[in-house]
Amino acid sequence: VVFTDTERDGMLGSADSGRAGEFVAAGFETIVAGGVTGASDIRRLAAAGAAGAIIGSALYEGRLTVAGAIATAEEAAARKPAAGASIPRMSDAGETAC
Repeated sequence: VVFTDTERDGMLGSADSGRAGEFVAAGFETIVAGGVTGASDIRRLAAAGAAGAIIGSALYEGRLTVAGAIATAEEAAARKPAAGASIPRMSDAGETAC
């Protein structure tokens, strides 16, 4: 399923890993769109079990590169948490470009 958070889409306000985790917990292979701002969002979404992310504004605004996004996703996939681990939530931490 593609979960698009329309309130966050294009706002660069951080993706909602908690809601993504709800779809994953319900058994859906989930791709998240809306609010993906940088590498930390990709890591949180991967930890929540998301299968992928759609990135738009972060690329356009130069906060993330395609190569950086791919590298972060591959790194996060290699560090998948154990079953039952808690899902990281959004933080007020600033983002840096990959």
